Amino acid sequence: MVVVDPPMSELTVGLLVSLGARGPGQRPLRTTNDLTFNLIPQSLPTARIDFDHPSPIRYWADQDLNVAFPRDRLAELAEEGTIGALAPTTISMLGSITLWDRLATDTAPRIKAEFDAQGVDVVLIVPFCPGCHRAMMIVARALEGRGMPTLSLSTLADTSEAFKPPRTALVDYPPGSPCGRVADPVHQRETLRAALGVPLNVATRQVVQVPLTYQADGGADWEEQTLQLYRDGKNVVFDDAVAHGRTESLAGQEAEFTIRCEC
Repeated sequence: MVVVDPPMSELTVGLLVSLGARGPGQRPLRTTNDLTFNLIPQSLPTARIDFDHPSPIRYWADQDLNVAFPRDRLAELAEEGTIGALAPTTISMLGSITLWDRLATDTAPRIKAEFDAQGVDVVLIVPFCPGCHRAMMIVARALEGRGMPTLSLSTLADTSEAFKPPRTALVDYPPGSPCGRVADPVHQRETLRAALGVPLNVATRQVVQVPLTYQADGGADWEEQTLQLYRDGKNVVFDDAVAHGRTESLAGQEAEFTIRCEC
């Protein structure tokens, strides 16, 4: 476990997202098992960024990219001093990946090299769909095993418990909108401030519940809306399940995998 002593206000934060974001001229990421990533510079306006994740829960990010690609909000937190700085380039993947071994032993080291070159002290990992949560938590463990501290922002408690990333800020928000409400920068900043408050300088795995609600009235109508999005997008969900069914599993090789990926 990596131990970091300086406060977040002195650290450079790198951002890793999994909704398949890309800028002009960058190729679309494949929707299943794409182990590559795009580098998106801070200088590129958010309005010029597209994303390729086919999940039905793209509904929220289609309206406001910052709910899953919180680069603008993190830049604002850097200006106010909540974080020391935001790394100048975001790393974007499309996280529907089940090629665990290659993800941890090939892709994760390349991600770390990119963040090392930017002087990153800690990586904020923002998974998108349920499949993205699993893949990005594998990446979190692999980065941490190689000396790069990570913090995962999760909407799925069960997945976080099963895949055990080193540090998790858990939000009771819709999958696909982990960084706050659509078109509500104040709520998004509050969410990120709370998430970034998860302690880094501890030697045990941390899961911290963010004490915020998604809806202004504290309700959970978004739960039924999420289910309906999946019902309406059942063909996409089925195709994704079939594609992932042809890929590898960790079952029976957990110990060997952990040794190989250094996590």
